[in-house]
Amino acid sequence: MDREGTSQNDQEKAHILVVTYPVQGHINPLLQFSKHLASKGLKVTLIIPSSTTRFSAEATPSSISVAYIPDRYEEDDPTLSVDEKLKRFDAVVPQTLAEFIREQIDSKFPPKVLVYDSAMVWALDVAREHGLHGAPFFTHSCMVSAIYYLVHHGRLATPVQGPFSLIPSAPPLEASDLPSGVTTEYEPSPKLMSMVINQFLNLDRAKWILVNTFFELEEEECSALIRNSPWGQPILNGTFWYISDSRMGYAFG
Repeated sequence: MDREGTSQNDQEKAHILVVTYPVQGHINPLLQFSKHLASKGLKVTLIIPSSTTRFSAEATPSSISVAYIPDRYEEDDPTLSVDEKLKRFDAVVPQTLAEFIREQIDSKFPPKVLVYDSAMVWALDVAREHGLHGAPFFTHSCMVSAIYYLVHHGRLATPVQGPFSLIPSAPPLEASDLPSGVTTEYEPSPKLMSMVINQFLNLDRAKWILVNTFFELEEEECSALIRNSPWGQPILNGTFWYISDSRMGYAFG
């Protein structure tokens, strides 16, 4: 153990960075995934882009580190539209994330992998520019991912009127069953819809692809997504479904 109390075992741990999109429904799945990785003996740092939001000490898990990087939203400007806020986020956070990664590379625990919310497509480029492997994490179910994937590749025209069948053995889905952004029931902001649909832009360059689902619950949906994508075969581990291509073996140990 060195003067700072760091043991040799700690120094030999692989360091995984996990960056989440700081909105409802995105932080908790990546928080739980971070805790899952830490339970396997990995050093994990959960990165939250936020200038204002903080976990309380009681809510911060002891098994992982939590870091905050600036998103330059010191104040919530009510005059900004959703599109303007998203564009500002995409302009600022890639820079602050890159700065944080460089700091970590120079630390005792240089990271090897960046797991990122799939909505942050640019994060893969940031990871690769700094010599890290990139792994997008889809926070929504496999069914929702499959629908967005088909829209992205032009295999499903929008707005979807319904009924729509993704799986032959399942009942057709009505428009009200589908994500609101692909139906006529809701008119999303152009930037938000682009962000959702374009999650699949650079998956061919990702090291791993992670989906937040129970395989047994969505087995047919997962199989349908594999048939319609180049992602390869699933690797099962606990409650998470890891999709890998032929270059990879076991995902994170």
